[in-house]
Amino acid sequence: MPKYINFPIECLKGKSLRDGLNEGIDYALGYFIKGYDCKDYKDKEEYYTTLKNDILDTLGITVYSGWGRYLDTCREYERKALTGCPKDIAFSLRDGRFSEPYSEMLLRAYLALKSIIPAKKYAKTNKAMLCARMVGFLNATEFHNFRPKLGMEYERIFSNRRTWQKFIKDMCESWHLGYYGRAQGFYVSFALSGTGIKKQIETKKKKLNEAMGKAEE
Repeated sequence: MPKYINFPIECLKGKSLRDGLNEGIDYALGYFIKGYDCKDYKDKEEYYTTLKNDILDTLGITVYSGWGRYLDTCREYERKALTGCPKDIAFSLRDGRFSEPYSEMLLRAYLALKSIIPAKKYAKTNKAMLCARMVGFLNATEFHNFRPKLGMEYERIFSNRRTWQKFIKDMCESWHLGYYGRAQGFYVSFALSGTGIKKQIETKKKKLNEAMGKAEE
């Protein structure tokens, strides 16, 4: 079972993907360290040894120093719009796995959707919200003034129906994403297929109509 690195999507704001994920890793470490109190141990050596071992067991990260830096990073962000990814993906940037721009966009979209869906089975969103979260903004309104800085690659994919459909197809294949398009936005899930999402929506709609019908009787 892969160990996950969880962090606020805002860690990506204004940063390269590599730097944003490193910030996310620092956040995850800082949040973990917050739960440990040095007073609970007989001396600092026992405290640091226990902490290093627990971090390795829980997050799969070997840490030698820099505790204050991790805690400071953690304090910079509120726990809003949490995202996350398996730690092997977070560290694979060191091997150049996502150095190609299109692969980077797919990973950014994965992180964005993880922050939009959270623990729900599925969620409804749209291109503007997806783009906003891909670059670390919480909502599309914040993102509006930043949009001209995104570059041609984003415009090419998100403003063209054919390239958008290919991007979603690649998302579904790369990250096992369930996708169900609608006229106003689209539904996404990491737990359900597109057909599964459609069935959930139709069942919910049917129950709502039945409840409204009973209320009118």
